[in-house]
Amino acid sequence: MSKSFSLGKHERIKTRAEMTHVFEAGDSIFSHPFKLIYTPIDKAEDSGVQMKFGVTVPKRIHNKAVTRNKIKRLVREAYRLSKPELTASIASGDKGYALMYIYVSKDTPELVSLRNQVDKLHRKWLKTIL
Repeated sequence: MSKSFSLGKHERIKTRAEMTHVFEAGDSIFSHPFKLIYTPIDKAEDSGVQMKFGVTVPKRIHNKAVTRNKIKRLVREAYRLSKPELTASIASGDKGYALMYIYVSKDTPELVSLRNQVDKLHRKWLKTIL
């Protein structure tokens, strides 16, 4: 397996402070079933990381933790598989991005359809930042 398909812990948005910063200072785009909130980060500050990733599923929409965790696992996998293309698109420059995905649909997705939706969201996002 190639190293570029990994999703290490240094590439994840984990602390409450990081999440709060993304939600307060970030811009957003919507492509059903996702809302993507993104904000630029300094690569040098975050040890050369180009992208930081986080995912959330609202408790109001999916009441059961089992369902929320399953959706989060599927979104992480879809992001992990599309990450090499995404990082290659924004490789130039000294800025990276922190991305927070919010799954807003009431349906429980399948991986194939979810991956297509994540790719569609990435294309829409790249048009806005480039």
